[in-house]
Amino acid sequence: MTPPRIDIDEVLATVAEVDRIRAEKRRAPVVSERPVEAIPLRETPPSPTANPAPSSVTTSAPLHTEDAAIWLGVSTRTVKEWARLGRVPHRKVAGCRRLVFFEAELAEWLNGAALEVKHLKGDGRTVRPVTAERAAA
Repeated sequence: MTPPRIDIDEVLATVAEVDRIRAEKRRAPVVSERPVEAIPLRETPPSPTANPAPSSVTTSAPLHTEDAAIWLGVSTRTVKEWARLGRVPHRKVAGCRRLVFFEAELAEWLNGAALEVKHLKGDGRTVRPVTAERAAA
């Protein structure tokens, strides 16, 4: 029995096509899972004096890491590193890698509010600005 004949030109064409597809994937922009019209876009980070400190977190919609990076005017890598170090307000659910940010809390933080870190069961955590009500309690 003779082995099947391998056409080297076909193999090289296939390898070149795989390399081209991989290169395109590396250049592809990161797209949020939410619809484009739902993403609050900011060209520059807000000024600390421009945003009055909101009284409640429920007034703002949750932001994903990419959205928070756009809102703050920094890279997603910077936002993830700040979250890992507890330097930016966010929520992390135990057992999940996703981070959730709230625009109102980010605004409070930019206005100079100190951060309170609460470690939850597993690897979950809540990092939020200390408000006057919680500081007095």
